[in-house]
Amino acid sequence: MHTHTFFTPKEIKEHCTPSDCWVSKFGKVYDYTNLIKRSPAKLVEALSRSAGEDVSSWFDPTTGDFYKISNPLDENDRYRLPLGLPTLHTADVYSPIQQEIDHQPITTVDAASPTVENPWWRDQSYCIGNLTKNAREIDILNSLTSQKHRLEVADELTIAEIAGRYNRFNSNCLTGYQWRFDGQPLKMDDTLTNNKIMDERPIFLKLGWPQDQWHIPCIILVWKDECM
Repeated sequence: MHTHTFFTPKEIKEHCTPSDCWVSKFGKVYDYTNLIKRSPAKLVEALSRSAGEDVSSWFDPTTGDFYKISNPLDENDRYRLPLGLPTLHTADVYSPIQQEIDHQPITTVDAASPTVENPWWRDQSYCIGNLTKNAREIDILNSLTSQKHRLEVADELTIAEIAGRYNRFNSNCLTGYQWRFDGQPLKMDDTLTNNKIMDERPIFLKLGWPQDQWHIPCIILVWKDECM
């Protein structure tokens, strides 16, 4: 489980297909791509449909399991399944197919209990990071080429981690450039805020400025040969 990395909702939405399925849940980000690939499509359809979204509403925050509802026919509790669809590791759909997936005998179980000890929604091996508490925009200007890119990043990321996100635009951004803001070199192992690149949106909101006029902080990349 890798939980040191932070992602924005926009980044999660980029992984929005069954063959590339990320979701967020209670502040964590999960990659269920491999689970979907190795499971019968009908038992992971809810996940496939919800790729790129937050699925916290499916689960009881107290137990971590699906919410329970009472079946009016037998007055027993059952899981409230997402989108009303059959779902992997729930008793409502326990079958020979499910038995093969779970690698255990079919038994009589409470319909509001998982059919395996560690069902997919509790399995933290799918967790790849955290959902940011504050997504913000920054501009990154390459002073050598005059190219500027705007990124939405998690406020908790270090400058080095932001460079990793920016790497798709410039593969030499870490080794070939010095990162600067307001004329000063940035501390690569510190966050934007710790480098005094402040999030000024609360001020703009308080002043009632139109959003299209908000100032976006700009980091300057300076070719290292020019720094000598």
